[in-house]
Amino acid sequence: MVDFRIAFASRSRPARQQPHWVAFEYDEDRYRTAPEGQAPEAWLKQEVRRLEPDIVLVGSLVGEVYQVALLAAADPSIRVGFWLEPLDGRRRWPASTATRAAVAMHLTISDFVLAIGALAERTYRSLVLPETGVWLVPYGADLSPCLSIAYEDKSERFRFLFSGQLLPRHNIAWIMKASERLLQSQATPFELVIAGHGPEQATIDRAVSRVPRLGEVIRYDREYSTWLGRLRPFCTSHVLICCCTYTGWGLVIPEAMAAQNCVLSSSEAGATEFFVRHRVNGIVIKPTFDNLMREMQSCLEHPEMVQRIGRRARQDALDGHAPTVAERMTEALLVEAARPPRAKGVALRGVASASAALRP
Repeated sequence: MVDFRIAFASRSRPARQQPHWVAFEYDEDRYRTAPEGQAPEAWLKQEVRRLEPDIVLVGSLVGEVYQVALLAAADPSIRVGFWLEPLDGRRRWPASTATRAAVAMHLTISDFVLAIGALAERTYRSLVLPETGVWLVPYGADLSPCLSIAYEDKSERFRFLFSGQLLPRHNIAWIMKASERLLQSQATPFELVIAGHGPEQATIDRAVSRVPRLGEVIRYDREYSTWLGRLRPFCTSHVLICCCTYTGWGLVIPEAMAAQNCVLSSSEAGATEFFVRHRVNGIVIKPTFDNLMREMQSCLEHPEMVQRIGRRARQDALDGHAPTVAERMTEALLVEAARPPRAKGVALRGVASASAALRP
């Protein structure tokens, strides 16, 4: 029997990072919240003392939750683990070196790390102490709603989909430019569905102003009342475009695969490395405009290839289905809980000095 307790913070977002959904509902009877006026850090520490857990699994190296990890690390009966995405690969020297040093110092209190993706696994194996366990445990999602989507329900007109925040790292300008070129060169009609908000909406607006015909092919589907509402555009689309220059994971990738979308993704997405095999269950490119343009055109010219890849993608997406990931995580936690504790006193004394390098 494994009993999980989860602590999370609900924070407001800046206007430029609006979420996909407009409401979050949960069962009040199953949740405890910090009392009015009590600092979250103090309340979390109080909960750790009350629950006396065998394992504390932390998803951040900064903030209140890391302070809880420090508290737990002082108790030799508690195993401390971290569930982490890879480091931000956009940082350059010397910031990248300082970040790696700070992360290594923070992880000296860890008994194990659950790495979200193969890049994260490689990174944290190089940073933790030799006796620290590192496990590959990706994000999981309940893909059941995606798995029920029939290919026959997809739009008759070929649809490309972008789902995510409209940020520069997602290369929205390339997607617009490629769509403009396809309009000029292709007789096959298509649509581009935008499922997201963000500052790069201005890039889309400029492109439509310059080429009014783009406005005829762009569709917006981005206002949802629940989390599952996000899946609506996957139901009718054929190709998910994820041409990012960086992303820690990319949850939309297994969701799209489960919905029988052909994922056209850059190699920089963590989920792409974990799930996608080029020309087997998706299409993988280096993030350049020419590569994106070539593959979008190929998809439009070969719909039978897109369908074949989409059907195979559904099978392979099951590695990210919540029950599968839960089994993988539970196995790792049970093994780590059975390991003998190790001394972490020296690490605790030195870790605070590294905090500044990790803050944004």
